[in-house]
Amino acid sequence: MIILSVDEKKGILELKVETEEDLWLLDLIISENDTVYAHTTREVKAKSGGKSRRLPMFLGIRVRKTEYHPFTNRLRITGIIIHGPEEFGLQGHYHTLSISVGHTVTVVKEKGITRSLLRKIKLSERIKQKIAVIAIDYEDFCLALAYGHGIKVLFTASLNIPGKADASREKVLQERIAELANKTIKILSAEGVNNLVVSGPGFLKEKFARILRESLSVIGTSMNIAIEHSSTGGTKGVHEIVKSGVLGKFIRYFELTEKEKLFEEVMKRLSQEPEKIAIGLDEVLRASELGAVEYLLILDRTLKDLACKESETLEKILNSVEEHNGKIKIYTIHHEAGLQLKALGGMIALLRYPIKYDKA
Repeated sequence: MIILSVDEKKGILELKVETEEDLWLLDLIISENDTVYAHTTREVKAKSGGKSRRLPMFLGIRVRKTEYHPFTNRLRITGIIIHGPEEFGLQGHYHTLSISVGHTVTVVKEKGITRSLLRKIKLSERIKQKIAVIAIDYEDFCLALAYGHGIKVLFTASLNIPGKADASREKVLQERIAELANKTIKILSAEGVNNLVVSGPGFLKEKFARILRESLSVIGTSMNIAIEHSSTGGTKGVHEIVKSGVLGKFIRYFELTEKEKLFEEVMKRLSQEPEKIAIGLDEVLRASELGAVEYLLILDRTLKDLACKESETLEKILNSVEEHNGKIKIYTIHHEAGLQLKALGGMIALLRYPIKYDKA
């Protein structure tokens, strides 16, 4: 999501949608009675009584509801037209804006733009997690970080494996892969990266991924690892993976995997360490003010409702979590963990230390 312009006092926010995740985020941002302006098409009747025709136009609508369904690549915003071409007499009629990737929209909020709203937009950057890519074949190895604008090479190496006729080939290969796996772990740990795609042209990528997981298990840590095909190893192979566009799929997968693990921790603490968890607005507020929130898990609809009904309290919570280096994870009901979170009230915090609450 790109913020093209913002006027916090007048409540005007101009945004450009870059990804499918941005559509989901835009659904969270827009509330009932906001005004949204965007280019659209509408069927209108000619004044002379001729056939109706669909024309492109720029409309502003007073929002009544929004609908976003994952994988449709569309956000539907329905409301009453308050701005449009006067010659068609559209004001007061209902219209639905269909927003997709690439659209620019202007959102106007009568109460102004709050810090929590801008923070929601910035959260979209957190959805796009850091992801590393490895491309390996029997000659070349490359480890790089992938960004929207290109890659940052962290480490390259030549495998220098003996020929197929050499009896020591398999032993040398095993040792070399183990060495590269250990170096990969050290580099990614230093970079703070926990998501990795291992690619290559043959079965060597699977062997590397297996040894990497074994090495991680020995030191008692984990990493999100996915495997993808590339036609070659080395830097060329990394560029091939990045250009193919498959990383978007893995980023969504890694994000979902992390959220599922966090919710597993919620269920574990509910039964074993209930004092290291906060449930509901009041408990989460108190824990956030104490700086105890390590992870805030919140349902997207809960976030949207609180932004309308309890905006000051929500602002306090988000500010406190951010100031104390906590992390915010937004869930949807389109995944099992989100459904379970909804059943528990839509807002839960994993705490750094136990807190006792008065159960009045």
